[in-house]
Amino acid sequence: MPRSFAARVRSAPLLAVVLLLGAAACTYDRESPCPEGFVQRLESFCACPDGYELRQTSPTSWACEETGFGVACSPGSAASCPSPQYPTCVNDPAGGGYCTERGCAKDSDCPRGWSCRMDGEGPYCRRAPRGLGDACTAASDCAGGEATYCETTNLKMCLVQGCDAAAGCGNGYSCCDLTSRGFPGTLCLPVPRCPS
Repeated sequence: MPRSFAARVRSAPLLAVVLLLGAAACTYDRESPCPEGFVQRLESFCACPDGYELRQTSPTSWACEETGFGVACSPGSAASCPSPQYPTCVNDPAGGGYCTERGCAKDSDCPRGWSCRMDGEGPYCRRAPRGLGDACTAASDCAGGEATYCETTNLKMCLVQGCDAAAGCGNGYSCCDLTSRGFPGTLCLPVPRCPS
């Protein structure tokens, strides 16, 4: 059964941040900002977990509906992906696999943070680095993922440090060289282009 909630948008320094409030709530609760079953991203942004997609059900209501995209699967098993829309199980460098689709031509053909990559069987949507976009206030909040840098000044989110500009960062992110701003190297930022 989809979980519904109301959404409200406000501006943030580098991107619009979506505040998700419980359907019956009128205030933002910092201790429990997301409805049950949702994943917190940024300081005040909730997202659907892997395998779900956000769909608008009315002018003020949204629901996370199951899609099967990104759910865990067993590589080599044809029946391990539950959705015919996302039937391909690819290897996950962290172990196991995840369900995705083939045939993308560019990063924007894939979900936010995911990227269009090639393997021996052709192009497919590769999942976003684990932890990318998770809310953080200290480096320890990003430990254990692939997005290990906690940006604590503006975004308050886990980002990928040391990205490769040629490879990119995935849909909705840019690999930015920030050495001119005093940062030691590159960082994936949730912006259409890097700050000059």
